[in-house]
Amino acid sequence: MKKSMVLFSILSLLTFTVFATVAALKIDTSNSSATFSIVNMGLTVEGKFNSGVIGEVIFDENDLSSSAIEAHIETKSIDTGIEMRDNHLRNADFFEADKYSTISFKSTEITKTGSGYTATGKFTVKDVTKTVKIPFTYQNDVFTGKFDINRVDYHIGEKSWVMRDKVNITFKVPVK
Repeated sequence: MKKSMVLFSILSLLTFTVFATVAALKIDTSNSSATFSIVNMGLTVEGKFNSGVIGEVIFDENDLSSSAIEAHIETKSIDTGIEMRDNHLRNADFFEADKYSTISFKSTEITKTGSGYTATGKFTVKDVTKTVKIPFTYQNDVFTGKFDINRVDYHIGEKSWVMRDKVNITFKVPVK
């Protein structure tokens, strides 16, 4: 009985120590950004999501297997600087913001690369979830990265000869 109690105490202490070293980092939503660009009618259209990035990050550069990222942005907060276009992007032709209120990413794996890291995970827009690989860096408590998606794959508009399919997404996520 005494050996069992000692063994249980040691295992509990080790478990607590492992989980205590990989703490959740709080996203500084007000200073975070998610921006995008797409070519439409030969011009590059840029926009952002005013809600900032919401979510949780568990990140340990020395223990990537225990690291995880879950992030969301609110689709209603889309802002291209033209209100009429923003309202059109919120409707059923594009984001269906009333029905699908967030765009989400949830990592399944984080790996080290030569220039930073790659988060592999599930990226969800509207009713579509696809596995993506997102390259990023982490310096001075800020995650930054850039990746592309095919908007048609996520039912964001239809195939068009005036609007390109590829959307460039850039993010900056400071954490505390």
